[in-house]
Amino acid sequence: MAWRLAIDFGTSNTAAAVDVQGSVRPIALSDGGITMPSAVVLTPTGFRVGEEAINAQLRHPDGFERTPKALIGRGDLVLAGQIVSPEQLITEVYQFVRAAALRRQNNEEPSEVWLTHPVAWAPSQIEALRNGAVEAGFAAEAIRTVPEPIAAAAHYARNHQAAPGSRVAVFDFGGGTLDIAVLERNPQLPVGYRVLAYGGDPVLGGRTFDARLLDWTLDTLSNRGHKELAERLHRPKTMSELRAQTALSRAVTAAKTELSTRPDA
Repeated sequence: MAWRLAIDFGTSNTAAAVDVQGSVRPIALSDGGITMPSAVVLTPTGFRVGEEAINAQLRHPDGFERTPKALIGRGDLVLAGQIVSPEQLITEVYQFVRAAALRRQNNEEPSEVWLTHPVAWAPSQIEALRNGAVEAGFAAEAIRTVPEPIAAAAHYARNHQAAPGSRVAVFDFGGGTLDIAVLERNPQLPVGYRVLAYGGDPVLGGRTFDARLLDWTLDTLSNRGHKELAERLHRPKTMSELRAQTALSRAVTAAKTELSTRPDA
């Protein structure tokens, strides 16, 4: 039975869904739910992705990359002493999602694979996504790409009646980017909308707040008489200091999340 796969590879988290004869269902990508961290870690036994990468982060902090999507369009990086390209990390994420999707669909390949991307991305960045998906095992002819605001608007259109010519604004504040787009309903197009205008900030997202909170934490530590400790956490020189910085960063991010529902953390 023909089916389609959609993958939203986000800066912080990744999600996916299958469409079988018009019935759309999300794929479980972690034990706790339908999303997984987009993180990747390189260990002595190879790459690990998602929750496994988060779990291995403290053991292999020098091989850990929390936001591989933010590296697309930039140069190579060093993980665990090895030179790694962003495309390799994309491939690892897509391979993980592909395996989960094929398990669900009895190992039948999808007829189409839809990949979302920020609306302001350059063609070279979109091509990097396509190449990563092909390396992950998807057929090149099956791959389609769609700007994230259009994907959001198409989802909106599935659940709301929108007359042709009507317009919708999409505000997408993600883990690493901020996209704002105005779209117009056009049923003649493949996904039903066209972009009229867009803007945003390619480097502003939730991880910006993480970094600001970490800086504030280190400044507070320094101002309370622990300047040397704050400096070592800010610029780690040993593996133990890098692990300490990693643990502190995770604690800061957890506190930020807790502040969504509590007055203090």
